[in-house]
Amino acid sequence: MTRNPRRFFSLPLVPFVAALAGGAAAGGMVDPVAATAVSLVFFTLLTAGFLRRWIGLPLKAIIAVAGCFAVSFFSVYALLHPTLPKNHVANFAGRSRWIIEGKILPPFDPGLTKSQVTVDVRALFTHDQRRIPACGKLRVSVYGPYTRTVFVGDTVRFVSAVSRPRPPGNPFSFDYRRFLALRRIYATARLSGFSRFVVLDTGRRVSWRGAVDRLRQHLNRWITAAIPAPYNALASAFLIGYRGQVPPSIRDVFIRCGAAHLIAISGLHLGIVSILLFIIIRRLLALFPRVFLYMDVQRITAILTFVFLLFYLVLTGGRVSTVRAFIMAAAFLAVLFFRRTSRLADILLLAALVILFFQPQAVFFVSFQLTFAAVAGIILGVSRDHAPETGRTERGPLGKAGLWVGATLVITLLAMAATFPIAAYHFHRASPMALLANLFGISYVALVMLPVGLISLILYPFSTLLATLLLRIDGFLIEGLVDVFRFLAGFSYSRVYVYPPRWYEIVFYYVAFVLTVLAIKAKDNEARKRTWALAAGCAGLLIVSFWVPRAFRRPTVTVFSVKKGVYVAATWKNGHAVLICNGMGDGTFQDDARWVLLPYLLNRRIGALDALVVANSSPVNLRAAAEILSYRHPAYLVGTRSALYGLETVCPSKDSHITRVTVPRPLALNGMRFEYLSPKEGAGPSRRRRFQTVRLTFEGLRVLIRPPGGRGERGRPQGRPDLLLTTSKGPEVAGEETPAVIVRYPGMYPRHARRRTGAGDFDLRRDGAVILENAGKSWRLKSYLTRRSFHFWRSATTR
Repeated sequence: MTRNPRRFFSLPLVPFVAALAGGAAAGGMVDPVAATAVSLVFFTLLTAGFLRRWIGLPLKAIIAVAGCFAVSFFSVYALLHPTLPKNHVANFAGRSRWIIEGKILPPFDPGLTKSQVTVDVRALFTHDQRRIPACGKLRVSVYGPYTRTVFVGDTVRFVSAVSRPRPPGNPFSFDYRRFLALRRIYATARLSGFSRFVVLDTGRRVSWRGAVDRLRQHLNRWITAAIPAPYNALASAFLIGYRGQVPPSIRDVFIRCGAAHLIAISGLHLGIVSILLFIIIRRLLALFPRVFLYMDVQRITAILTFVFLLFYLVLTGGRVSTVRAFIMAAAFLAVLFFRRTSRLADILLLAALVILFFQPQAVFFVSFQLTFAAVAGIILGVSRDHAPETGRTERGPLGKAGLWVGATLVITLLAMAATFPIAAYHFHRASPMALLANLFGISYVALVMLPVGLISLILYPFSTLLATLLLRIDGFLIEGLVDVFRFLAGFSYSRVYVYPPRWYEIVFYYVAFVLTVLAIKAKDNEARKRTWALAAGCAGLLIVSFWVPRAFRRPTVTVFSVKKGVYVAATWKNGHAVLICNGMGDGTFQDDARWVLLPYLLNRRIGALDALVVANSSPVNLRAAAEILSYRHPAYLVGTRSALYGLETVCPSKDSHITRVTVPRPLALNGMRFEYLSPKEGAGPSRRRRFQTVRLTFEGLRVLIRPPGGRGERGRPQGRPDLLLTTSKGPEVAGEETPAVIVRYPGMYPRHARRRTGAGDFDLRRDGAVILENAGKSWRLKSYLTRRSFHFWRSATTR
């Protein structure tokens, strides 16, 4: 059998890209046993395929593919399980404050109220000026507006404590430690403002990145002065990649319309830039007739376009989506330079190969996944295997406009269909308005808004007055775009929550998507019917994989770990749940619902809320309850009178299906019974906020939730709770027997008052969320971080 790669692989780069992506995915697994198993399966299949002649690649190519997998695996594994040197800045983490000296690294994108600055640490100083050489990257969170001139490449000195990022304390929440580790950052610091930076050396002579960053900030100040707020921030994001200054209200409008990708500089922007540069450079060369006589104009234009495109890539920050678009544009320019032909799929795979070879961890970046999925879906849908038709008639203006609208519609549908499972997995949201918004937004940005802004940037070195005039026109166009998107985002169902898919559901979805596209493009009726049948079978497997696991769902109680409070979710086996919100956060940036509650409810696929209990009127707690109401309307809304009134001011809801219950009043819903235990009747009025004690009875499990200040309450019925959630420092509970399990959550007492807990005593600060799953007559209790677990038994269900 011949070993011609093209006989078995029409795209010869597929096995190498697949090996790099597979090695990175295996190296990024949390469980080392699973990572080892995946590696063994890969090498076994590769060896068996070569010996059995399933793979038509020569031995050298097989060795290269295996090497790509191994290099990618160990590269990512070394990032997530690092062996840090002794003088790494992460080893100096603790409560003491250090004088830190280092160099600012790109990318640098200051925000409105909070900015993330990456510093390459050079040394640490004690307060007695003792110098300790150090190394490593440090992520510095700077709160406040950007008011000081700090550029990339500057050597700075500041005072801050160093800490290591903590793993997430709740299931399905964002893993910030893993996010930083994939970027080779293992320590963090905080500053109250940019004025805390002391610039020691500007680095103008040695840092070309600093010079580009100064030019970038100069252009940003020019754009900010020429266009009124808040549209100047959008102009900076569209033209030079400054996304941090976009206000959250404007960003939310684009997210609700499903057009957030328009803010980031991606393939659309870089494609327009390359086309404009190619046309302008060719027109300028046409002014010199001798160039056409003695030189190859097409090659000179390709080289100059590549140089200016590289400069624009550096100017915009060089993100993954921009790098991918730059590599594809460079490949097209290389095709023009060498006068060759190439397929779009080969160019896309070349871009993926280059990025993954130098940065294997990019496979975990959302921008990498979305951009390559969108471009691959578009190429799959629009590519043709046959020669183009000849003898076409010339189209008129209306025909060209209709062709543009149709092509934009097809491309938008393909991109949305290709990126839907990835977006649902990461963001848990979808926008029914995305098709209409992208159909208008892509055409508007590509044909009108972006060319005007780019021409103003090109004219800025030659005529500031003319460039400013064009930039103000571009600001007027941006205002029109925002007005249209605000109108689309104003509809009630412009944004809906979706369940994140499992890995096997993603596989079934993409197989069905590819087969559907191939069936539509098929020329033979028999092949079309056969492909449609396979696509329908994959769609059926997708539906079955979505509904079958619901039959094996177990009743679960999850106690969430938050900063100064506790959230409890009791889920029934039919997909119903009761949620008790008792957050006590005091920070304005804390969002318990978005980072803690909603990811859990969506991943557990909770279809209905029987009751939402609002235990107090803390602003963080009310904001979390309002976010839950936007996700799912409960049958009962329970809380104190002050809590319900505060919730009405935060989230006015006139839904007649929601029954409002002012506590104390017990409720029994779907096998779950909960009630508030009020203070002793006849007690005098108190100006202090009353935190009621909540008792939950669920599948034989009796849970007592004691908020801060609830230890002295009276009027509770006597009895032994199976589980006590409290901030109390001691195990004894006044008026009750000691419960089987005590779960402590952070409360209003100092850190030094922590006590060591035993086997049946969990502390959420150390153990993270506590998850209880029903297994017949027993309950399995497990901590989220330390993985401590044990079983305890309860006989009959108490109602």
